[in-house]
Parts: sequence; C-alpha cells; structure tokens
Amino acid sequence: MEEGSLPNLKAVFEDGHMIHYGLSLFPGGTETTVPHLKTGLDNSTGGVGWGYYDREKEKVISDKKIFIDLFFTLPRRARASIIYGVPGLDPFMFLPLLNVSELLDTYGVVQFYWFTTDPLGHFMGKKLYINSIRRFDRYFGNLVKKLNLDEVNLIFYCDHGMSYGRFINVPQGKEIENFINTPYTILIDLTTKPCFQTKYITTLSKARFKVGASGDYRDAACDLTISLTENKSTEYFIIQLKHYLKMIHN
Repeated sequence: MEEGSLPNLKAVFEDGHMIHYGLSLFPGGTETTVPHLKTGLDNSTGGVGWGYYDREKEKVISDKKIFIDLFFTLPRRARASIIYGVPGLDPFMFLPLLNVSELLDTYGVVQFYWFTTDPLGHFMGKKLYINSIRRFDRYFGNLVKKLNLDEVNLIFYCDHGMSYGRFINVPQGKEIENFINTPYTILIDLTTKPCFQTKYITTLSKARFKVGASGDYRDAACDLTISLTENKSTEYFIIQLKHYLKMIHN
C-alpha cells in the first residue's frame, strides 16, 4: 500500500483506523486463525495447526479433521470460493464480489472471504501471491463504486502474511541452526509419520543421545529406536519411551 500498488485500498482506508504490524494467533496459519477469528476465541480453545494432540481427549486430531472444521467455519456462501484457489481459476474470483452490494441490501452484514491469495502464496510463490493481492485491489475498486460508503462500515483483515526465503524450503533459520548445533544431553523425536522438518533437525542435531520410533530416517539418526508395530499412537510411544529411558537411567 505504501508503495502505491494498492490504490483502491489506500483511498478507502487511509483516513480510517489501521493496525500496523499486527500479529495473528500463534501459529499464524489459516487453519488456526480463521476459525478462532470468527468465534472470537483465543488459543486456549480449538486447534493449533494441521493436526495436533488433544490432551483432554487423549487422541491425535488429524489434518483432515482440521480442514473439515476450517471449511465449515467459512461463511456458507464463501465455501464455493475455495475452487478459485486453484491456479488458473483465480482470475475468476471477481464473480462472488458481484453480489456483495445486493447481499448488503438483503442482510445488512456480509463477510467476504478472498481465498485465492492463500494457496497461491503457499504453493506458487511470491510473484503470483503479490499479483493476487493487486488483483483484489482492482476488484475491490469496482465494488466500492457500487457502495454508499457513508452507510457501510468496511473492515479489512487477513489471517496471516507470507515470508519468502531459504527457510521456506529448508528450516535453517538462526534459531534452528542454534538448536541443531547445541550438544543437548538427549533429543527425543516424537514423530511417527513423515515430516521433513523433524527429519532435518534430528539428522543434523549434535545432541549426545537421540531417541525416536523405529523406521524411516530415525533408524540411522537415532541412538535408540523403539518399535511401535502393535500400537503407533503417540500416547503408547510416550509410555514406551518413559519405560526404556528409566531402564537406561537405572
């Protein structure tokens, strides 16, 4: 906006109230922020990422369950807009905007979800991500022409931003490098499914003793691996982990 690339948004909001450098809930992903934002909840309730362990229910919540919850959190009319997140279909995201002025006359309140920027930013890179934001500005400018701004209160928000750099592909930011190079007494890898980030850290870590579930990269990277052929749940793994570590300690 400050560079002049979003003239329509600037014209509407520069005299309004703007929160600069705002922080979303941690972790700042769509799957976390959007459901919490709609209901006004903080991170003490609900999911915290694409799959997590629910301590109260003592079970792992899958990424599929998270996606379903996210989908039904979206406004009913906005759910079909997810299709415009598919590369190649994103220019047609203007179609849902055509009805906003009429919906305002009918309902008085409209939440419009511009979805296309999110998948383009995650999967297609910086150039298409920025182009999508600029496209939204053009479409927004056409919408504003249909509205009486003296009678409409516009609130513009986003669930998270995007950063581009080497850490997007390889997790070797300063904090990760410090973690890897610290000779911890023990490093415990709790993953039981493929995860590149954990594989990267566990394999390169300079910890003196590494423990993990048997299989995959952990067989070569860890000093102690525990077989989970009968039960691969995280809860069972932790029980076995405590048992064998106590044996070693004693």
